[in-house]
This record gives sequence, C-alpha cells and structure tokens, in this order.
Amino acid sequence: MQSTGPWKTVVLEGQTLVRELLAKAIADDARFELVGEAGDGTTGREVIRRRRPNLVVVDLQMMGIDGLELIRGLRRELPRVRTLALAATPSPLMLNRAREVGVHGMVERDQSLEVFLEALGEIGEGRRYFAAEHRRTYERLQSDPQSFPKFLTGREQDILRYVVEGRTSKDIAERLDLSPRSVETFRYRLMRKLGVRNLAALIEFAFRSGLMRGESGSSPT
Repeated sequence: MQSTGPWKTVVLEGQTLVRELLAKAIADDARFELVGEAGDGTTGREVIRRRRPNLVVVDLQMMGIDGLELIRGLRRELPRVRTLALAATPSPLMLNRAREVGVHGMVERDQSLEVFLEALGEIGEGRRYFAAEHRRTYERLQSDPQSFPKFLTGREQDILRYVVEGRTSKDIAERLDLSPRSVETFRYRLMRKLGVRNLAALIEFAFRSGLMRGESGSSPT
C-alpha cells in the first residue's frame, strides 16, 4: 500500500473496553485516521462499506458475521483493504483459515498496544505481520501431505470450528451466510472424511489431532 497520508482505519472488536482502547491508540497515532468502529460483524460490514477504509482491525471471535467470513467478503468486494486479525491463542485450524481467506496479519489478544500498532503499521506499509510461531505452524501445514488442509475444504474447516464450539446448525448458518441444510450437508461430509460417526467423536478428533488447540481458550474435560 502506498502511503498518501494517514491510513483510514476501522476497528471491529466485540468487547467495548478493548475496542475503545484500540480506537484511542489508533486515533493518537499520526499514521492512522480512525474513521469507524463497531462491536459486531454485521454492523462492521456496513461501516466498512460506508467509510471505505485502508485498514480494518477484525476481532475473529466477535458476534454476528464470522470474522474470517467478513474478511473473505472484503477481499472480493474491496480488494485494496488490508486486514489485521485479533484472536486468542489461535489453533492451527484458525491460522490456516486466516491465511486462506487473505488476512494480512494477526496479533494475539494478550499482546501489548505497542505490538498491535507495530503490526498495523507494517500492514499499512504493504507488508504482512505474523509471529514466528504462526509462520512455522503454517509452513508445517503446507509441507505435510497428511495435514488437514490437504483433505478438508475451507468450508469444512469453518464448520468444524463451530461444531466443536457447540454451535447449532442455525447459528453456524447465520454466521457463515449459509442455509441450515447446507450446514448439515457439510457436517455429514466432514464426519465421513474423518471417519467419525457422532459429534462426540468429532470433537475428540479435533482436540486429539491438535486442530483446535487453544482456539476456544479451553479444552474439553
């Protein structure tokens, strides 16, 4: 991205306190111009369409439209917009999907404001920002012929994330802009590919194989 002045920036973050802190940090930095913020994906998408920012900060776990789904849509509708994802300790599944949909960088939620602003600045300059551990995980997935990206489609990975979180087909459908019937079809195909017969076995597989490690902030007991 060529710098022609402060980068117009929108913040989408589900937690009000965190959103306000990030917004203030951005507004106080001369490199950026805060032009909008929202606490959920549905409102956030409208803010982005209206404000046409250069940079968008996206909380991947916010309510409404799935954060990765929102970014995927942005890449089609506004391909020049660059995105920084915020996440709890991301699992290999989350990291892989983030790279697949075109996220330009990722910062974990326990990082400092200094790291956040560094990442946002790097992305504004046209570069990417991923921690060394994130890069190693992604490279390992790409080089291993038996890794899940080699046999699960992007949609199947999305469905797996939400099924393991305990979400209903209706909820998943709303977040991914699918019909509940389509979600059920994806779930059936997913279970067939993984060789499991029920939800409990699917969840066990996801955690045992490390696909969901850390993403939800906890593991099954």
